[in-house]
This record gives sequence, C-alpha cells and structure tokens, in this order.
Amino acid sequence: MMLVHEDLSLGSDHHPVSLSCVLPPPPSPPAHPRRLWNLSRLTEPDCLYVGLFRDRIQPFRECLTTYASPTNIIAPDMDLLANELTSIIHSCLDDSVGQRNPRGSGNAWFWTDDLQTLFDRREQTRRKWKRAAGVNKVLRWQEYEVATKRFKSALYCRRRATWKQSCETLSSGPLSDTTATIKRIRRNRTLSPSYSHPEGPAIAATTMANHLQQVFSGSSLPSTR
Repeated sequence: MMLVHEDLSLGSDHHPVSLSCVLPPPPSPPAHPRRLWNLSRLTEPDCLYVGLFRDRIQPFRECLTTYASPTNIIAPDMDLLANELTSIIHSCLDDSVGQRNPRGSGNAWFWTDDLQTLFDRREQTRRKWKRAAGVNKVLRWQEYEVATKRFKSALYCRRRATWKQSCETLSSGPLSDTTATIKRIRRNRTLSPSYSHPEGPAIAATTMANHLQQVFSGSSLPSTR
C-alpha cells in the first residue's frame, strides 16, 4: 500500500511517499528425502521384525508363485511388485523398530531458538546501521552495539551450560562411554606426522623407502668401530 504524505510537503511540489507491503510466509522446509529407522534395534532378541515380515510376506509370496507357474501367461508388473515389497518392508520396520528423525546439522544440538532470535536481531540492527545516514547512523550504531552485546552474552552462557552438561555426562555416565569420549578428543587433538611429495603419494612412498634404506643400510657408519 502506497501513502502520499501531503501534509509534509513543506510548500513544495514534491510529497514524501511511504510504501508498505505484506510478504508471503516463507515456504516450509523440505521433507527429508530418506526414511530412517532405528536399525540398531534389529539385533535385540525381542525384536518383532522377523515375525512381522514372515506373516506379511505370505500373500506376496503366493502372488510370486502364481506368476512363476508354467500355466501363467500374464506378465507381471515389476514396478508394482517392487512397490508392494518395499511397502511390506517399511511397514514391518515401522511396527518393530520405529522410525527415526533425521539428524540435524552439526551445531543443531547447540543452537537454540533464543540464540537465533538474538542473532536475527543483531543482523537487523546491523543492516539498519549500514543504511542510516546523518544523525540516525549514530543511533543505529548504538542499537547495533546493544544487540551485539546481548548476543555475545547469550552465546557465552550457552557455551558454559553445554560444557557443564558435557562434564556431568562424563562424570555420571558409564566408564566405557567416558573412556571412548576422552580417547576421541585426544585423537582429534593429536597431529599425526605424514610425508608428502609434490608429484603424488606414490613418489612420496618411494622417496621415503629409499631414505629409510639408506639410513639403515649402515653405509654411513665408520669402517672401524
């Protein structure tokens, strides 16, 4: 909607105009392309998948037997059979091990709605500061500083909270999980030395082999010892 402010013209032929519009809502995020299940539960002794599959596959097996009969002259629809078999497998997995939600991005466990709100507010004030002119630029800069401090403070608090939660999990969890976590942290922080060559890994391996052969051949040792 466009509005002409005739009372603010100050006697000029030019009138200020304000324009407002309603943007459509953002589209919903796309669904995950794959269906996921808790497949690790298949190894449990009381898992119901095998029994469910054995019962539900019987009609499909009889259909295949009919098509495989020598007296049958009707060609089967392979796409229909594949879809039916897939549907049977999926239904058995749903009723036995259950579906699993897709894992989010790497920082999904750390990022919260409050952090996202403060981050959006900081970016909004930054854009206003960049676009402002004159005295308004100073005011917009103050708003940007306040939004930045609030976001940094919330981010710092979130880091402390997640670190405390991680320490409590390590101290109260099973010893095997704690040991595995500590080993993984140490392994990620340890630099493993490696030798590389500009001409590729094969030349690097050959060069290193020749060097080790020369070192351990004893040719550099004195003749009399």
